[in-house]
Amino acid sequence: MKTNPACFNVATLTRALGAAVSIVTFAVVLTSAHAQSFTYSDFSSAALTANPLQINGSAVAPVNNGTTDVLRLTPAQSGQAGSAFSSNAVQLGSNASFSTAFSFQLTNGGGIGDGTLNSPGADGIVFVLNTGSNSVGSSGQGVGYQGISNSVGIKFDTWQDGAGFPQDNDPNGNFVAMYTNGSTNTASLPYYTPSTSMKNGDLWYAWIDYNGLTDELDLRLSDGVNSRPSTPQLSETIDLNDSSILGSSPAVYAGFTSGTGAAWENHDILSWEFNNTYNPIGAGGNNVPDATSTLGLFGLGLSGLAALGRILQKRPIVS
Repeated sequence: MKTNPACFNVATLTRALGAAVSIVTFAVVLTSAHAQSFTYSDFSSAALTANPLQINGSAVAPVNNGTTDVLRLTPAQSGQAGSAFSSNAVQLGSNASFSTAFSFQLTNGGGIGDGTLNSPGADGIVFVLNTGSNSVGSSGQGVGYQGISNSVGIKFDTWQDGAGFPQDNDPNGNFVAMYTNGSTNTASLPYYTPSTSMKNGDLWYAWIDYNGLTDELDLRLSDGVNSRPSTPQLSETIDLNDSSILGSSPAVYAGFTSGTGAAWENHDILSWEFNNTYNPIGAGGNNVPDATSTLGLFGLGLSGLAALGRILQKRPIVS
């Protein structure tokens, strides 16, 4: 039986429309399946609308640093305390595993010195996971992390709290260390000292991964080069599943703290990605992967709809 090529059957229309919608729906489902993970390529108003943050104290976003919109945890002023956390608790994967990567920049340091050859500026930033609240933080030598219970914190410290600060026992004024439950005492902990100062004004990149199967917490750090180091500069074995720290399969608030005292600097976070499973970021060399794969799915669905529209323009619909 011959058909009229000028006519477009409703069944054919239905199948074509269904295929296009299915592609778009698949893209939406794929995105939703990873809703516990998030990416900030910057901290523009659009980015913060898409993924709101709980911003506390002296912290402000967006702040334009002359190049991009950043999350400024503290301005370069004395006596500041700022933090920013996910608005909602994030459910971690099995055994409290997670991976995160972010870039930061510390500028305009000033105030009193720490008695070393370290350049002016204080006190640094801490990446924090905690199960209690998204509004925690404090000022001064604790870098905003001191006293936060049921937590893990990776501190990027830029001012030596040595004599007179027995609660800290900083080894120097330029180091990274890992802590739990709001302690900032480094006396018995391993630490990493970069060969250059973290407050040199460069854009720094950090990658942090926790494999709950092995209890290994790893830090990788790079000064000015957006390429994940092949081996971590700092590793610790910590059981974050312990009920006294995060607990088993915890829901956590993820974010950053900072503080200043009589010395100060701008503490800026420029980009951030967080995965709620052990899924190391940047294996391909980038700090924040682009979203072209997901957008491509949307584009494919939209292309299907566009093609359908062209067909409809050419062929009348008949029942």
